[in-house]
Amino acid sequence: MTNTCSQCLAWCTILYGLFHQAIQKTRILSGNTVVEMAWENHGRYYTRSKRVAGRVVREYIGCGFLAEIEAQHDDVKREERRRAREHIKNEQDADRAQAADMVDYCNAVNAVLARALEAAGYHNHKGQWRLKRGAKTGSDRPG
Repeated sequence: MTNTCSQCLAWCTILYGLFHQAIQKTRILSGNTVVEMAWENHGRYYTRSKRVAGRVVREYIGCGFLAEIEAQHDDVKREERRRAREHIKNEQDADRAQAADMVDYCNAVNAVLARALEAAGYHNHKGQWRLKRGAKTGSDRPG
């Protein structure tokens, strides 16, 4: 029984060391600045800031192995939110590019239509295409 407990203790120590190294090396890029995790140096405890009713409130999480797991979980959630924001931004950029292409296409069609109507004897009067006075339509022309 003691052998199993010592093995568990050894594994926990190894995992704790790995998590501790991973936590120390974890950094999150926020724009051009690097933001460290919310580990307080006064005794090495983890806090989390969140917004409650429009105010920022710091929540004490604790210290030790469970706090490091919670910090890693917060990092994962933060990275997921960053990726979601990036995905939404990419979709919006693609939509803007598609809308710009559609505007260019519509402008080209309107220019071709205007040239065709002007050649047929019409003019644009306050957004309406009207036949010029004295102009003959296609059915009135001698043929």
